[in-house]
Amino acid sequence: MDYVLPFDDDTGQQWWLQGTKHIERRGLRGPWRATTELDVALTQPQERYDGLLPTGRATIAFPDALRLATTLRPVGTRSPAVLARFAAFFTAEVAKAFISPNPSCRRSV
Repeated sequence: MDYVLPFDDDTGQQWWLQGTKHIERRGLRGPWRATTELDVALTQPQERYDGLLPTGRATIAFPDALRLATTLRPVGTRSPAVLARFAAFFTAEVAKAFISPNPSCRRSV
């Protein structure tokens, strides 16, 4: 999953925080770490293509992830079904990445 967060610093300079989240099995990395870590690069908008290689990592702690989840709002509707569909989609994608149909390939996370 790719992310771009444009923002202005205290001097008015424009920046982009670009990141990629890898939701896949890699080494001892489990589903929590895979979904709460983001490899990032800080670039100015005109250099956005130079910042494709990450230079850092952003993480979110469990209490902050819970607080973030309470801020999710669907656009164009007030139906809670939209959030339920998103939660089901997200959970299924993580499960696909970490649960193998072949029992010999499963590992503890």
